[in-house]
Amino acid sequence: MVPVSYWIWLQSCLSQGSGLISDILEAYGDPKAFYEAVHACDPEVGLAGLPTLTHAQLSKCAKTPLSVSDPILERCQKAGCTAIGCDHPDYPDRLRYIYAPPAVLYYRGALAGLDEIPIITVVGTRKMTEYGRKAAVEFGTALAQAGIGVVSGMAVGVDITAMKAALKQGGYVIGVTGCGIDVNYPVENEKMRHLVAKYGCLISEYPPGTGVRKGHFPVRNRILAGLGLGALVIQAPGHSGSLITADYALEQGKDLFVVPGNLYDPTVAGNLRMLRDGCTPATEPSDVVDTYRFPYEDVLRRERLKNKERRAGRPLPPAEEAETPANLPNGESGTAPPRPTEDLTGKAGLPQDKQAPPAPVALTAPPEPKVSQPALEVFRLLGEAPMHMDEIAGALEMRISEVLCALTELEIVGAIRTYSGRRYGKKGETP
Repeated sequence: MVPVSYWIWLQSCLSQGSGLISDILEAYGDPKAFYEAVHACDPEVGLAGLPTLTHAQLSKCAKTPLSVSDPILERCQKAGCTAIGCDHPDYPDRLRYIYAPPAVLYYRGALAGLDEIPIITVVGTRKMTEYGRKAAVEFGTALAQAGIGVVSGMAVGVDITAMKAALKQGGYVIGVTGCGIDVNYPVENEKMRHLVAKYGCLISEYPPGTGVRKGHFPVRNRILAGLGLGALVIQAPGHSGSLITADYALEQGKDLFVVPGNLYDPTVAGNLRMLRDGCTPATEPSDVVDTYRFPYEDVLRRERLKNKERRAGRPLPPAEEAETPANLPNGESGTAPPRPTEDLTGKAGLPQDKQAPPAPVALTAPPEPKVSQPALEVFRLLGEAPMHMDEIAGALEMRISEVLCALTELEIVGAIRTYSGRRYGKKGETP
């Protein structure tokens, strides 16, 4: 792990959201090695192995001193936030392997262990209707009650309403800002930022003190999509910024859930378009929760207990837009009731088979498919139990795009089975 100052230097040389960061890390491994290569090379010749870096970009890297990180780290101390680089153990794998990962994360709150928790990105319009408000409250409430975390962009409207509903249930929430973590924007959500930092995590890739700029928010949205296992669009007009997050989610191979709306309502034009394009309709919270119930059963049980304990000692979030959902029946948790297990022994009164049980059949593992080396590595990693695409990428240190190519190759030759929720497993062993 290299000092965070090198990561801050790298981010200062390149803009947030630059794909060059992925190229640099692939070519040099870490920003310190790149820093040394930059200062050892001839600017007129350029860097071998990094043809995507232009002369102007190389010149900027050479002219930017490592000390550029000093005032930023001082501001972090004053703002009460932590700065970590991409190689830090607490840096989420869900971001490490996306395209253009943030070189630095500035955060307040609990970030460690984030990859272990099922999280859904909840987004929607700032100008929500009563329909959007009710949906945001219902889904935010039910996700937290099920043990699923909520990540959103801290904007007024759908974002903050869903987060408040989750906080009321003791849920783990993450807010991702498009400005410095210490900048009071939007002003209406100042109290919520403190609550999110205290009971969840407040994150930004922009250094403390960075002001609000319109172009920051679309770039920020790749982080919103990256932190969730899937994204849920509550209410989005035809040109909503929520659609950018939805596009990032699809590019990253995430699930995309969409709340249906009125055919003639322009405030859900984006929802209708995504549903037309084949996204998963979310007519009730269980449509989202059930996708992750099986692969994360133990984690969800643990998170539900944590949420119950946190709810008991947690103050309620600000009252604005945080009303209790009137359309949830009493006791409704947003999760399906436990399914009865099948009785395979006949002890429930069914006649037992009097024949002797068949002799056990020896099973042999399926042969390895004739595929590319990356696809073979994915095949060897998989078992019969489903594994999420993010877990595969993290375990093999591969990009999501590489994992997608490998999985497609394995699907074509019939070597793997596809499950809901972007999960994959080997086909069963054969007798």
